Amino acid sequence: MTDGVCDRCGPRKPPPDRRPSARKRGYTSDWEKLRLAKLVDSPLCEECGRKGLVQAATEVHHLDKVSDGNPVLCRLDRLQSLCRWCHQAKTARGE
Repeated sequence: MTDGVCDRCGPRKPPPDRRPSARKRGYTSDWEKLRLAKLVDSPLCEECGRKGLVQAATEVHHLDKVSDGNPVLCRLDRLQSLCRWCHQAKTARGE
């Protein structure tokens, strides 16, 4: 095994996403408009900014987890602009 990759089987595949489609979960054109409004309002990654770094935001993160039943469409102050790396890190931690 080298760097987490089995020499015989190859790289591990992530488990399949069994959730309903993004559209069925509420990520509609209204979400796209809200997402864009957040990125226009806060174009830099808010997590990187806390660390004194400057990185363009490409993702919008819900501060109130949608999986806990919170609405996809919410106030801008309940969303967070993040770069891809910070968003992946928060998602991996279950935030």
